Amino acid sequence: MARIYQGAFSAGELSPAMWGRVDLERYGAGLRVARNMFPLAEGGITRRPGLQFVGFPTEALPAKTKLIPFTFNNEQTYMIVAQNNKISFIRDGVFFL
Repeated sequence: MARIYQGAFSAGELSPAMWGRVDLERYGAGLRVARNMFPLAEGGITRRPGLQFVGFPTEALPAKTKLIPFTFNNEQTYMIVAQNNKISFIRDGVFFL
């Protein structure tokens, strides 16, 4: 069984129109699907970072919760936690209202 080696992923994710274009130089450095991945400029690929668990703002578990990232400026970033009848905010791993 032949082993296939691809040493670089610097072309990122290729569009479906490029999947059969093996004659192009970028084809050898591209990925067909790169879910939750970031291609690095050096040629490698890394996983997308996830969220940190900081707990629930109330005692009861929320039924439906939506997380919305919000950037006020370069130093102030927040996560908006929208629930059924309540909105709270997370900053630096701490809930506040």
